[in-house]
Amino acid sequence: MRKNAELIAVGTELLLGDIQNTHAQFLSRQLAALGINVLYHSAVGDNYERLRRQTELALSRSDILIFTGGLGPTDDDLTKEVVCDVLGVPLLENRQILDDIEAYFRRTGREMPESNRKQAMVPPDAVVMPNPYGTAPGLIIDDGVHCVILLPGPPRELHPMFAEQALPYLSRYAEGEICSHTLRVFGIGESAIQQALKHLLDQENPTTALYAKDGEVQIRVTAAAPNQSMADLCIKPVLDDIRRILGDAVYGQDVDSLEEVVVGMLRAKRQRIALAESCTGGMLASKITSIPGASEIFDCGIVSYSNEVKATELFVSEKTLKQYGAVSEQVAIQMAYGARRKGHASIGVGITGIAGPDGGTPEKPVGTVYVAVNTKETTLVKHLQLGHGQANERDYIRTVSCMHALDMVRRVLMKTEEADRAVKDYFAQEKQERKAHHRMIFKRFIPWKGDSAGEVVRKLILLVALSVFIVSAVYIGQYVYDNVAQQRLLGRLQTMIDAPPTAQELSGLPEGYLPEFAKLYQINPEIKGYLSIDGTDIALPVVQSTDNDKYLNTSFDGSFNRNGTPFADYRNNISPDSADFNTVIYGHNIIGGLMFSPLKEYTSLSYFKEHPLINYNTVYEKGQWKVFACMIIDGSMSDSDPFYYHDFLRFTDELDFEIYMDEVNRRTLYHTGVDVNSSDKIITLSTCTSDSTLKDGRCVILARKVRTGESAVVDVNAATVNGNVRYPDTYYTQHRQTNPFLNGN
Repeated sequence: MRKNAELIAVGTELLLGDIQNTHAQFLSRQLAALGINVLYHSAVGDNYERLRRQTELALSRSDILIFTGGLGPTDDDLTKEVVCDVLGVPLLENRQILDDIEAYFRRTGREMPESNRKQAMVPPDAVVMPNPYGTAPGLIIDDGVHCVILLPGPPRELHPMFAEQALPYLSRYAEGEICSHTLRVFGIGESAIQQALKHLLDQENPTTALYAKDGEVQIRVTAAAPNQSMADLCIKPVLDDIRRILGDAVYGQDVDSLEEVVVGMLRAKRQRIALAESCTGGMLASKITSIPGASEIFDCGIVSYSNEVKATELFVSEKTLKQYGAVSEQVAIQMAYGARRKGHASIGVGITGIAGPDGGTPEKPVGTVYVAVNTKETTLVKHLQLGHGQANERDYIRTVSCMHALDMVRRVLMKTEEADRAVKDYFAQEKQERKAHHRMIFKRFIPWKGDSAGEVVRKLILLVALSVFIVSAVYIGQYVYDNVAQQRLLGRLQTMIDAPPTAQELSGLPEGYLPEFAKLYQINPEIKGYLSIDGTDIALPVVQSTDNDKYLNTSFDGSFNRNGTPFADYRNNISPDSADFNTVIYGHNIIGGLMFSPLKEYTSLSYFKEHPLINYNTVYEKGQWKVFACMIIDGSMSDSDPFYYHDFLRFTDELDFEIYMDEVNRRTLYHTGVDVNSSDKIITLSTCTSDSTLKDGRCVILARKVRTGESAVVDVNAATVNGNVRYPDTYYTQHRQTNPFLNGN
């Protein structure tokens, strides 16, 4: 008999609109693939009586109840207590669960609060779902009449727990067979994958779900069918489509780990590997040797924390160590070469970095890591900036460093002589086929003697269409080329910033300039600063010209590039004694996450809470800046009540400042709690929105400089949503709403 299900999301924040209930969509698709009807969705606040009444109602009309949220350690986490009360089952402390929670806190370097003990209270006959991603275990309570499932609220915990534990349990209620396959992806973030696979994530059978783990993303495709073979046939086109879209970022199907894949490739190609590890402390060697058969491919692993070991055991030049430091691209390369030479291996890997929590500097903060892979034919090196600037990220930084090293080895192995020869054979064959069909192609598309009038017209139309296609392809090709060129330039820029300036470069630096800008000044004197936001892809130079047009299509080194470069308004004075209150910086919103594209995410309050600080160093001084507003503005300034935010560069008096702040407070999407006064310095970051309803919309982020002696910490919990935002006129028109401000409100 087909089962009916009901989904109940618990949490007052859902009712207030602070967060979206994305669980309903995810779980509904998963249950649909099982052939289980979802009859009701509901959301209940953290209130005992209301949750009790909703639970009783759900039990009266549904066979399967799935609760999400409310399993935390605080007093308002009531889900488990209410459900067990309604079902009439007791709660007893489970020693194994308590041990797991205590172990979780030990791994994160913290002591378990006493309040977390309540999470170890479970019904004696329940199926406990361990939670390796957090502290709250899930529960399945099945009395033969109702199946009640309790899952934690955070998506990074709920999604994998449902897929790995709840879904197999619910498969007993499925109509037919359930089949799942998992692709593992490294090198592409979850949000980028979600965007690329959106058309697949919306399907119901098969369903496609993403699970983000440290450093990688798992893509699970699940199908329901009368039998296993038919389910596999249903899944195969989806898997093929994902591989086509994500390319070689997909490193395996139904495999346990990246190291398993790499060891398998090394064995298949009969190549051996040797390692030199500093900040990872032998973790990479441990990962590789944990795979059966590793003895066939593993030569040696050297943990070289000290410079002495790097020099004596790995042949790293003492001059290189002194000139560039132990944490540098040059040392990583020499470590990789030394490991390969020491182990007589075909591949050498070198890892050096700062895993924290101590040891970081402003030039090389915690999370700075260099990974190099060396063979006889090639050397690859990566500069990584890992972590999010928080404490207790040491294990995360070490783990992700090892994964990057493994992925680099995998990519080197994919480009062997055998692979190159196969590619050459393919193109040789393709060339022969093109030559054989050359005349046929011409006759198919070009009007030919003997063609009828209708055939001539058809071919002419086809030629026009082909011309349009070629022009479009050229444009897309140029766009892709610009993106690649820009990324390479930015990679060079980071290397130049990290490398110490030479005496000659310093001698040519204008008075007052910071030494970090010596190399950049040699490239382009119009570089006036460097802007970055931790945990995002924004790490960009800021330029300034005599007008606001030059850098719309010009890279920071002066070369043509459609992506342009972030630039300060030509009217701004960048000098430290400037009277400018406000420095306005413009940048393009480029598809693919380049330039100022991540700024549009600040329209979400949760994104601000993750990124409340902006780092912006001018050529004269360093600074951190606290975000205090995010606005959506009509860039055409055709609004009935326009705000010329880019014209407020300095103020004549206190009243002028108050008028400016009144406009900001009317239009900001949320209030961050960061105060601003007329003696502060602020920066305004302006980019195009991605909202199709705003033809010429601008996303504008405002931040003020951290004051002397002030803490750089922002109390993000003090931020609140602005319930009376003044949007542009076009916003209300496109959303078919009446502009409430047209009447003077």
